[in-house]
Amino acid sequence: MAKIEGLLEVNRDFCKQQMAEKASLALLPNGAVLPKQKGGFSMAKIRLRDIEMVRAVMQEKNFSRAAEKLYISQPALSQAIKRLEQEYHIVLFTRGSNSTNLTSAGQLFLEYGENVLHAHEILENKMSQLSSEHEECLSIGVSQFYGCHHLSRFLPVFQARCPSVTIRILEGRSDQLEELVISEKAELALVPLPLLHGNLEYEIVNMEEIYLAVPPNHFLAIRAAMKPFASPYIELSAVKDETFVFLSPEMRFTQMATDACKKAGFEPNIAYETHNWDTVYNFIKNGLGLGFLPEVLRPYEKGPDQPVFFHLYPDRLVRPYAVCYRKGSLLSLGARQFIQVISKLFQEEQ
Repeated sequence: MAKIEGLLEVNRDFCKQQMAEKASLALLPNGAVLPKQKGGFSMAKIRLRDIEMVRAVMQEKNFSRAAEKLYISQPALSQAIKRLEQEYHIVLFTRGSNSTNLTSAGQLFLEYGENVLHAHEILENKMSQLSSEHEECLSIGVSQFYGCHHLSRFLPVFQARCPSVTIRILEGRSDQLEELVISEKAELALVPLPLLHGNLEYEIVNMEEIYLAVPPNHFLAIRAAMKPFASPYIELSAVKDETFVFLSPEMRFTQMATDACKKAGFEPNIAYETHNWDTVYNFIKNGLGLGFLPEVLRPYEKGPDQPVFFHLYPDRLVRPYAVCYRKGSLLSLGARQFIQVISKLFQEEQ
């Protein structure tokens, strides 16, 4: 443990020393340097998130794609990088029309930053091993649908990493799950955004695309089958006269679907309502109407008797899926590791 702490300290001190030396110079576009004016500045702390953002921009060579990878907006990412550059009086990136690349100062920042991230990962693993001597119970709120389709896939990976953590699952609608977290009956909840309660914080773990699904015998499905190598797209206005299967009004997605239809210029003709996405899927499969379905159900569309999924055009319908917790709460080690595991798994599936 002392070795790990020493590595963190050495990296931080050396990085500060190098940044301080760079701070006395002004970088010019051609790579030349000029002395800065006297006046000095106070050295701010580098956060792990700062290093992760610089790394993402370096990997993607594009601010917009890096922001998508980090689940933040492009302006927020640009502002964070600008803050770093202003605090240390350096330039981290050269921004071209087609590509964004690290400067020499950016290379130095990331070289030692990667060491810090690696040391931080080792430290967390060591802490996890030490905590394995003590049983920990993690209460997680999740809907029945996402518990079946997401949690069932992710829990084996999490339990392999954290065998000492016992998982307690609490099920309910999104609004009920938020209440469970507020009342401290659950430490975490997996919910779609936006949240209803302001005293909750969240971390986005997935950007979920919503598709328009049509019955397998519908003329749109038959027409799409004639073009097996093309990803089907559809304008929502093209189905304004169709019958729909919707989630019940109290379900969070219903308002999003209704708004999408109104934006396309029509009020949806709703024939059936249900509390469950799986029921919507089966109703569509059996020709009872069109409907909206999340991408997690798309693998089931293979086969002649399954619904056909269409991307919405021109704007895809996407909603953030997040882990929420009480604002200002100190999350347990198991909760932090759970968030890390599912965030990584969602990213790997994209």
